[in-house]
Amino acid sequence: MARTEEILLNLLAVPIKEKGFELIDVVFNRHGSEQIIQLFIDGPHGIGTDDCVAVNQVAQEVLESGDRIYETCTLEVSSPGIFRKLKTPEHFKTFTGRRIRLRMQQKIQGVKNAIGSI
Repeated sequence: MARTEEILLNLLAVPIKEKGFELIDVVFNRHGSEQIIQLFIDGPHGIGTDDCVAVNQVAQEVLESGDRIYETCTLEVSSPGIFRKLKTPEHFKTFTGRRIRLRMQQKIQGVKNAIGSI
């Protein structure tokens, strides 16, 4: 995770958790002069449009009250989708017994992609 993404994750995780959601991932992209912050969230019963709106409001408040560097960024909030990345031990525990696709950076015994269960 890039430094900017780590900063944003640390800044936003607790306020988002206080609203009942988990901040799964943060992606910070630059497209020309445009800067985009993408927040991927999950909740105990999945994520709907109203949840994304609520988290967007929380994130906007936090970002506007802090460093002005984020004022001009576009903020996007969504669920991680069905192809979510598992990043923490808790994520792996949540998906124990579920089928996953594993993409490795390097081949291991001639295999780079695998499908199996956690």
